[in-house]
Amino acid sequence: MSSVRLMTANLLKGGATAESLHDVLTEIKPDILAVQELSAEVAPVLRDEFPHHQLTIEPEGPGVGMAARRPVSWEELPMTGRSAVVATLQPADWPEFTGPVEVIAIHLTNPIAGSPWTTTRARRGQLMAIEKRLETSAVARRVLCGDLNATPMWPAHRRLVRHYQDGIGEAAAHQGQRPARTWAVLRKGPRLLRIDHVLVSGLRVVSTQTVPLAGSDHLAVVADLVEDL
Repeated sequence: MSSVRLMTANLLKGGATAESLHDVLTEIKPDILAVQELSAEVAPVLRDEFPHHQLTIEPEGPGVGMAARRPVSWEELPMTGRSAVVATLQPADWPEFTGPVEVIAIHLTNPIAGSPWTTTRARRGQLMAIEKRLETSAVARRVLCGDLNATPMWPAHRRLVRHYQDGIGEAAAHQGQRPARTWAVLRKGPRLLRIDHVLVSGLRVVSTQTVPLAGSDHLAVVADLVEDL
């Protein structure tokens, strides 16, 4: 069964260089890439590597984006404080799937970056926007990926897995492994928490890996997706 390779990476607001990202893309060859904290210096790599892309660059904020090697339709999902990017894959261009697939690339607000009241309100609004999208979308095959700023123990993750499955966690468990931690306090320090996720519904992650990205405090997360028949 053919799979589609998705990669999600937090680029640390320009910490990850264009050269380091290019090297990782050359090695991993993802079909779809979701990025968080995108900078103007790195964006040309995505435009050169992928013929289809939707990129939002915020000079002082957390730019987000998604890129694909084959045609998709793009939407913006407005949320409290920031937006998510939505791509819809159709079987005509993505024959690995028998029906449309919706991929949402998201970066939830850091819960400790600001006052507790402000960050809690922002995260609650962002989760509500995702749930509203689920209520109004007729697509049965879905992916939610990105930096959730939440481990599987945190309320935000537990709330989302009411609607999705933890694709990375389930794939690692199937292989008799524990999913890798993805974030470090220091860029070159040990990874302490798993806060970068690929959540799925109607799909399955058949293999997964993490990849160092020079200059970022996150590991890139790679997931190979198939239909959950």
